[in-house]
Amino acid sequence: FTYDFDMIDFGDGFTINGDLLYSSVNNAALPIAISLEQVGTAPDGRPIYDENASDYLLTNTDEGSTFVASFSIANGFDTVVGDFDWSLGYAYTDAEDVNPMTSSVANSNWSNVAVADANNPGLGTSNYEIPHRFTLRATWEKEFFADFATRATLFGQAFQARPYSFTYAGASPLGDDTFGRTLVYVPTNGVDDPNINYAASSVDWDAFFRYTDSYDLSRGAIASRNSGEGQWNNRFDLRLEQELPGAMSGHRTKVFAVMENVGNFLNDDWGSYYQAGFPQTTEIVQAEIDPVTGQYIYSSFDAANPERKSNSLSVWAVRLGVKYDF
Repeated sequence: FTYDFDMIDFGDGFTINGDLLYSSVNNAALPIAISLEQVGTAPDGRPIYDENASDYLLTNTDEGSTFVASFSIANGFDTVVGDFDWSLGYAYTDAEDVNPMTSSVANSNWSNVAVADANNPGLGTSNYEIPHRFTLRATWEKEFFADFATRATLFGQAFQARPYSFTYAGASPLGDDTFGRTLVYVPTNGVDDPNINYAASSVDWDAFFRYTDSYDLSRGAIASRNSGEGQWNNRFDLRLEQELPGAMSGHRTKVFAVMENVGNFLNDDWGSYYQAGFPQTTEIVQAEIDPVTGQYIYSSFDAANPERKSNSLSVWAVRLGVKYDF
């Protein structure tokens, strides 16, 4: 929808735009390892496989959906120092899928996604979900000579980075021939969880629970895919443009400079981009299954930081250009 209106105390010519988008999955691609055979059951009820993931079948699923709601407000006004035009926007996204299909071949698409059960990944928050994004655009324009405009445009955004999952480190204890992608089971309080062999485990449990509690991981449950919420990032880009005469009547030259990530140009700590590394998994503890008791044995706990700075997206850059219209 679009709605134009005036505000007595703030001026005329306001415009509000809104969009609601809902999409439902229809036969999305889904790879499964048809060579895997269940040979047992883990202490938390998950299947244990025979470590023979070598043959894959590309099948389909109808599970998954995306809901997006976006809104913006815009206005423009004239002053003695120039014309101003601005807009503010917000977008909310809720996206779920079974397999995000992160790669280009069957094995990678099957293995580069966090799962509780290797061959039945189930519905979860999509790797591509950006839950919240705010945007700002502000343009100032003035003609200092003839009808050739001097123009400056600032575009900014603040957004929540993609989500991430908490997984076992190293080889999967469920025997599915994968590494670092099996969702971790978080024990209950203390040393009374029958799924854990505490005597054989070598973990600082106080530190472990401080870590899992800080990320709101439920105790006595398998962590959900992409349950970790990405941190907020922001970025501002500036474009400066000057119109000039062309070689012939009716022609026009535009000289421009674009500075990407202005904040980082002003301060090394500003405009930095943090996100979880591909494929958005965080390995926090190693696990194996005790062949005698059938319980998990945990070791090598790592209070890992799920997100890290992306250097390529955190630097500033300047581009210069000329555009000729005729």
